[in-house]
Amino acid sequence: MEENITRRKIWDQAGVAGLILGMILAIAMLLNGLILNSQMSAGASSITSLLVSLFRIGGYIVAMAYFMGLFSGLNPQATQSEIFRFGRAAAILAALINAAAGFADAAYLNQELYVNQYEAILEMFKPMMGSDFNTTSGWMLRHVPHLTFFSCLPNAAILGS
Repeated sequence: MEENITRRKIWDQAGVAGLILGMILAIAMLLNGLILNSQMSAGASSITSLLVSLFRIGGYIVAMAYFMGLFSGLNPQATQSEIFRFGRAAAILAALINAAAGFADAAYLNQELYVNQYEAILEMFKPMMGSDFNTTSGWMLRHVPHLTFFSCLPNAAILGS
């Protein structure tokens, strides 16, 4: 008799994969932050950051393919939709870990870098905005870690970067 793949089994196995995938994304993101804050020249810093980003995306794709193949191998009776559910669950868990690392980075490790980036973006839009822009931009600058968390979450869940 064939065993059905339960949601619990999918999420249990996706938890391990999501943890490893999330750590790949988080470590690469933190490494990227260290590179951008280093004393390297702007050109060398940009090229190194680009290479780390390409490695992060490529590593994520290779690791996700490995984990989906592993799940499929451990569960030969799994249907395509169950394998897809596993991949989606692993991606969501990896995105949560990556977004939490982004929050920690913006709140504690590289707070000044994130605030400066948000200030530069807000300064670009200032001429086009209305009278309440100063109030809104002040609120945004006080909540940079939270905005970073919620902007990293869908990006990592959908794109794995």
